[in-house]
Amino acid sequence: MSIQLIKDDAPSWSEIYDWYTDLEAPFTAAQVEALGLRGDQTVVDIGAGSGRLTIPMARKAASVTAIDVLPGLLDRLRQRAQREGLSNIRTANLDWRTIEPARDLDRHDVVVASRFDGIEDLMKLDAAANQRVCLLIFSGPSTGALHRALLQGIVREAVEPQVLQPGFTTIFNDLCDLGLDPNVLHIMDGFTRSYANVDEAVEDFAWILPDASFAFNLRRNLEQFLTPDEKGVRFLFRTRSTLLFWDK
Repeated sequence: MSIQLIKDDAPSWSEIYDWYTDLEAPFTAAQVEALGLRGDQTVVDIGAGSGRLTIPMARKAASVTAIDVLPGLLDRLRQRAQREGLSNIRTANLDWRTIEPARDLDRHDVVVASRFDGIEDLMKLDAAANQRVCLLIFSGPSTGALHRALLQGIVREAVEPQVLQPGFTTIFNDLCDLGLDPNVLHIMDGFTRSYANVDEAVEDFAWILPDASFAFNLRRNLEQFLTPDEKGVRFLFRTRSTLLFWDK
């Protein structure tokens, strides 16, 4: 097996984001379905990235406004929307931290966000919505936990146990303190892809290596997440997301 890894040609953050989006796609559909969107609703996606949620939401809603602070991710989102023939998506290169609803952003029927910066942030999300706010967060091992597992024996940082971080409980209590009526839904999440063989899987993950000499270590670390399937082997990293939503 030959691993082609040139550090000067390492993937950009936008490319890495898209790579994770593709791995999570089999689980994303269930997350979008849980939002309960209707065809007559306007939606704003806070921190939309390259469109992991925006693209499938646009197939269900009247329109989606995608907000992100990184213009490169929004460029990729627009490209994806064009490829899929979606004309009901508008992008806005804005920093949510400095946005004031009504002044900088029209109110939308549904606000969807994947970030939480404290109780004031919850109030701002609520102010931006006409009908519903949906907050979707990891409540299981994150991509950071996956990276630590794959880099065991490759980098000096010790691999920490995959401890669940149920941050949704704090958010739930904050919402109750605000007088809102939150609902909680746990959704199975993860990252998965099928490969013809283990070598192909190692090739796909090689971008995380400091150099190609660690390919054997990566192969060993990957094997704990690989199982045989009809295409060869399947990579699967299981986690969980939690949807907190409230109606107005």
